[in-house]
Amino acid sequence: MKPLLLAFGLATLISIIEAKKDGGEKQLPWKVVRFSSRLRSQVPSNIEGKPVPDDQWFPQNLDHFHPTDDRMWKQRYFVNDTFYKKGGPIFLMIGGEGEANPIWMVEGTWIDYAREMGALCFQLEHRFYGKSHPTTDMSVKNLAYLSSEQALGDLATFISGMNQARNLTGSKWIAFGGSYPGSLAAWLRLKYPHLIHGSVSTSGPLYAKADFFEYLQVVRQALKVTDPECGPALEDALQKVDVLSRHRTGWAMISKKFNLCTPFDSTKKHDMANFFENLVGNFEDVVQYNKDNRAFEGVANTNVTIKTLCDIMTGKTVEAKDTTSKFFHNLDGEFRTLKAKFDRRTDTEGLEDFFKSYLSEKIVEYNVQSSTLQRLASVNQFMLKITGQTCMDHEYKTMIDLLKQTNWESEAGVGGRQWLYQTCTEFGWYQSSDQPGHPYTPYFPIEFLEKQCTDIFGSKYDLALLQKGIDQTNIMYGGKDIQVSNVIFVHGSIDPWHAMGITKDISDQTKAIFIQGTAHCANMYPESPEDPPQLKMARTKIFGMIQDWLKA
Repeated sequence: MKPLLLAFGLATLISIIEAKKDGGEKQLPWKVVRFSSRLRSQVPSNIEGKPVPDDQWFPQNLDHFHPTDDRMWKQRYFVNDTFYKKGGPIFLMIGGEGEANPIWMVEGTWIDYAREMGALCFQLEHRFYGKSHPTTDMSVKNLAYLSSEQALGDLATFISGMNQARNLTGSKWIAFGGSYPGSLAAWLRLKYPHLIHGSVSTSGPLYAKADFFEYLQVVRQALKVTDPECGPALEDALQKVDVLSRHRTGWAMISKKFNLCTPFDSTKKHDMANFFENLVGNFEDVVQYNKDNRAFEGVANTNVTIKTLCDIMTGKTVEAKDTTSKFFHNLDGEFRTLKAKFDRRTDTEGLEDFFKSYLSEKIVEYNVQSSTLQRLASVNQFMLKITGQTCMDHEYKTMIDLLKQTNWESEAGVGGRQWLYQTCTEFGWYQSSDQPGHPYTPYFPIEFLEKQCTDIFGSKYDLALLQKGIDQTNIMYGGKDIQVSNVIFVHGSIDPWHAMGITKDISDQTKAIFIQGTAHCANMYPESPEDPPQLKMARTKIFGMIQDWLKA
């Protein structure tokens, strides 16, 4: 479903930051671009002749926990009753940190289950995301009503309301969610077991913590499994960039090679941290969604996989091979021309020194073209190109200024500001460079990521508040020690978020399915001919477990 990036990981491009390159080309901060590209989709009016349902609106409480606060707002939801048979189950797809996509009402594994089980299907959009605006804007004062606890209150109130409005009292509700909604699916069963009969929690992190350094450990392993040469090549390239960052001559080379919108300057520590995080982030995003069948959502570039980037990093692309072939072809031609020229000379003085110098220059040229540094620059250029960016905006201030925007129509309103607020007040989950040995450089530590909370939301949102929120989340939901029944926890081995979730059975009533070789929410997407057997088996197992719940 939706991505869980550290804050990043937005519906219309309205508010765009002015970059300084080439007289002011309009570019977005690269971190925001990465987040936006995961959430943006072109929703078709129908898919294979199946119409997408229209928006519907449910009257919702602004605050579920203060009886004297009677303010209301309208929350968006969707319905598909095509398969419903009286007495059948009710399926609820939980919305997350982005706009709810109605295409899920006619496609996806849960729809296959609904077709077989005669289920009525609902999807409820998460408050403060998409078109579900409880307040006039996203000011800090209003974001106080954005929390997982309030979201669970919305879900419980919605279920009760639908039971009454559609005479569904006594029906068995099954919740589905992927990523953060996967967490909500488990927590909904935990907190409201009288309303939810069972939940399928896919790729949902349950344990809140600030420094989620394990994320990049899983990324590192995913690169190793895909191509043993890929990870070392990336790490070597980052070390080379690190060396260049230490002197002004290197700054100019970094600015040029990585096509930065503004000149690189390592004395600006936050810009430097942002830059290194962006380079690594290019790989993070692709690993998290590797081979997920997301094209039906209207998401672009779903054909970009770990192998795509690793082939660039290890020089295995056709372009890389062509470049090498062309280099040696040109070298051969130059050498033949020089040889013919010097064969006609009788004076050979200085020829040996000339050829030594000539060959040295060519070796340097070849090493530059085939170096891991150049290949990392090629990966970056590739990612810029497929997202429609002409340069990388790595400036910390432009990113912070954008995420300070409170207007719903701003770029921040697509989800970046809201999700960052939730990480700053409830979850943490910051994907730092704090792994042992710092294979991805030490330049984006947890302190850098935590600082964004204060810089965007104000001095109150400091480390103490973050830790208080994290502690409260783990107390309220139990973290990995959650005591709950009728929940299936599903994770993929390549998905970095499995490190914060449950991957082994808790009890006979609480099962885990760990799918080797799959990424984020893989089991939720429509079947594909390329799906591995273990993914197909997981979908079948989930179907069987839901059937068992409904019989009980």
